[in-house]
Amino acid sequence: MATLRLNQEPKPVDDVYFDHEDAEEADYPDFIEFRRQFYKYQYEFISRAEDASNELVSFYKKLAFDENAQEYYGASISGRVLQVRRYHIDLYIDFNLSIRKSKETFEKNCNALWTQIESMFSLMSEDNKDYITDFPKKADGKKAVVYKALFIRWQKALDVFDACESQTNKNISKISRDIKLSNKKMPRHKTKEVNDYREYAIRLIEAAKAGNLFNEVSTPMTVGRKRKTPV
Repeated sequence: MATLRLNQEPKPVDDVYFDHEDAEEADYPDFIEFRRQFYKYQYEFISRAEDASNELVSFYKKLAFDENAQEYYGASISGRVLQVRRYHIDLYIDFNLSIRKSKETFEKNCNALWTQIESMFSLMSEDNKDYITDFPKKADGKKAVVYKALFIRWQKALDVFDACESQTNKNISKISRDIKLSNKKMPRHKTKEVNDYREYAIRLIEAAKAGNLFNEVSTPMTVGRKRKTPV
């Protein structure tokens, strides 16, 4: 056999021993950008929340704008603050077995080992909800290709919310026209669209306040309605 066994307890990693030259190459640029944009809007939403935790607002502000925090939370291309834990893996080889059988056993163990690694990433996310380890997923577990249009939609929601909050007598047509929500012309359509974006913004503000904004990434803007998502 050729069996791998992971020692579950991580060993401390000394910064001098494991320096930047030994680090893996940087993450995918599109994922770094997704993280960076997400942290920015997470702060924008919570900064508009009533009775939000001052500690959480301050922390999200650091994630959005502080270079050191962005490095530590994987949202910076330049420079890397390492979050490394070292694990030991024992390898057992039985030379009485054929190479073919040993390779088969080894590959099976590798798959099992990767499953353990994924579960450790999941625990990392559960313990620290603000650390994003992957793109959002659809219900079937596949990568959701939503992030390119997502932040355009979130910005429109913020703009609508701010416009509605700043106006005593809300001029819906002017809000829709100024923010360029769509090419809708009928006043009733404009009113519905502005109200939809405002309700969406309120939902995102509450999610950020509760520390659950990432759960809203793959959720449709108008939950329960048959409607194309605006971009």
